[in-house]
Amino acid sequence: MRVAGPETTVNVCKYSSRRASGPSGAEFVATAYTRGTPQVPPTKEDFEQDTPNTNDTIQARVKDVKLLASGGTETKYRIDLELPEGSTYEMGDILKIIPPNIQQVGEDFQQRMVNVRNSMAISGGTVLFSEADMCQPTTLEQLESLIQCCTNDHDRATFQAAMKSFCGAPNHLRPSVLQLLKAYPSIIIEIHQLSAILPELLPRSYFISSSPLTSSTCSLIFSLAIRKTRGLSDEDGDTSIGMASHYLSQLRAGDSVTCSVKALNTRFRPPTELSTPLIMICDGIGIAPFVGFVMHRAELLRRRPALWDIIAPALLFVGCHSLDDSVYVSELGSSGVVDVRYSLSRGAGNEFKGDVQDRVWADGQDVMKLWNIRAKVYICGSQSACIETEDVLRKLVMGGMARSETKTDGKFQACSDDFKARCVFEII
Repeated sequence: MRVAGPETTVNVCKYSSRRASGPSGAEFVATAYTRGTPQVPPTKEDFEQDTPNTNDTIQARVKDVKLLASGGTETKYRIDLELPEGSTYEMGDILKIIPPNIQQVGEDFQQRMVNVRNSMAISGGTVLFSEADMCQPTTLEQLESLIQCCTNDHDRATFQAAMKSFCGAPNHLRPSVLQLLKAYPSIIIEIHQLSAILPELLPRSYFISSSPLTSSTCSLIFSLAIRKTRGLSDEDGDTSIGMASHYLSQLRAGDSVTCSVKALNTRFRPPTELSTPLIMICDGIGIAPFVGFVMHRAELLRRRPALWDIIAPALLFVGCHSLDDSVYVSELGSSGVVDVRYSLSRGAGNEFKGDVQDRVWADGQDVMKLWNIRAKVYICGSQSACIETEDVLRKLVMGGMARSETKTDGKFQACSDDFKARCVFEII
């Protein structure tokens, strides 16, 4: 086990950008760890930038939309897009897509316009509908604005009673402004007031899950986002469909998609040398970039069979609810370039039961074999999975620690710094 010496310095660079890829309004958090002398903190351009030879906005053509899984807890799709001539991407890039407001939202919005006090409500609403995001969870500030426009004392009391619980409610459980307008007709709001409180329609970001070596297409893997909102009272909960994922799932071959290729984190790329071992850890749809990583390795070996003599081992830890929720995993395992390790939180059969970080801990000896020969580690998944996986890996690197043990001494910090210098995270 190699431990970083006291002369080693580690620069921790973080950049958070608004991610509008789901109704929860979550954020992409890119955390890059580099070793060397202290540097000036990175700007936004250091993390999110155009891939070379790629225009800011392009028109991609849909080649195919395929249903991958529907028997588990989530419905997953793959969409293949043909980029225009001259547009390229690299492994680890993301595709940004600005979806239109879906038809279901549009129907609800137009019906609600009858309660908007303005002679230009319909024409103004049409413009607002094309530019505003109707599906984001309501913020506390928006709720306060709606209370001011409520004309019914009982409904106003319901809103005011919900203020305290609303502050502590998880983001994904909050209803959207449009859902509240639909549930409470007593809210009479003018078009300029509605325009002021609705957020701008922003791009949704998706990891590219293909290799530029395999074909001219760019593939995305995504799950159909459906969330149950809690509402302001127990009886008025609703269901919200993710605007971007619903839009993508409804596309058909020949349709055009407005998008742009971006590098969210330029360190989140596979090693250029196949002799570098890989440890990839993901949960849920976090597998998307690793599908491209594995396909890329397989294509390099297909083109140059002599590389089989130098290729280093690769481990892929996949956390999902059940095998029905797994995507592409059997194909990746059969490629011969990666050893896939499942971790099922709800599955049955002989597969490992637990979260992905539990499987990493259980297979700690295999992880350390690769770590000790300078493996590079990539983690992509939910925030909780990334944090807990980092903790597990640091304890494995430290050696001799129990899973529940905590340490803050200098030796553990040195191991932590060594770990950070060789890992890249993406929280989705």
